[in-house]
Amino acid sequence: MATTEKSISNLKSFDKISPEEARKIQSAGGKAGVISRNKTKKMKEAMRILMKTKIPIKNVEKELKAMGLEDEDLNIQMAIAYGQAKKAMESMDTQASVFCRDTAGDKPVDRQEVDNNVKITMDKDIEELSK
Repeated sequence: MATTEKSISNLKSFDKISPEEARKIQSAGGKAGVISRNKTKKMKEAMRILMKTKIPIKNVEKELKAMGLEDEDLNIQMAIAYGQAKKAMESMDTQASVFCRDTAGDKPVDRQEVDNNVKITMDKDIEELSK
């Protein structure tokens, strides 16, 4: 939803409306949040089911079998992993390489070390002032 002057002018502060109206607005927002979370949950579950289904592309299935994989391992999830690994090797595709590395659990941790040891030296004049 785009923010416009009209949409901003429709905003009401909770301290300027009655407690009953505030509760009604909060309740509507809570219900909308539940609906949104349920939709997301359904999409995740659908994707989990889909990833476990049999590979619909025969030549990919044949390539995976030739690599020694068992029939129970031949699913869409395995085909995607194989496709990304193949793309990383054949095309030297950096994004495919990053996908493979991260999915395998080898993603480097994003952290920075901060050295907060600071030495303060004071002149004799400053020391005398502090007495």
